[in-house]
Amino acid sequence: MIIGGKNFASLPPFVPVIFEFTVLLAALGMVGTFLIASDLKPYKWPRQFDIRSTEDKHIMAIDLALNKGKNKAEITSILKAAGASEVNEKNFE
Repeated sequence: MIIGGKNFASLPPFVPVIFEFTVLLAALGMVGTFLIASDLKPYKWPRQFDIRSTEDKHIMAIDLALNKGKNKAEITSILKAAGASEVNEKNFE
């Protein structure tokens, strides 16, 4: 039934719905992009250097293969002299 001369399916009533749907898709796309860029997958366990890093410890990761200037003993002595409480070696392969 056409009441008051209005069209049955005109575009103006759907403009707010289309706008809100676009905002919803943009927000979901941003969440998906963040999860992909951060490598946070629900089926993959995150790679942690030390489980205590979330409590009261700060972690510095140094890749020994890419560090050409100093060896492991020199890096350990530099970190200990700077006040490091522990220096651990961990292999991720």
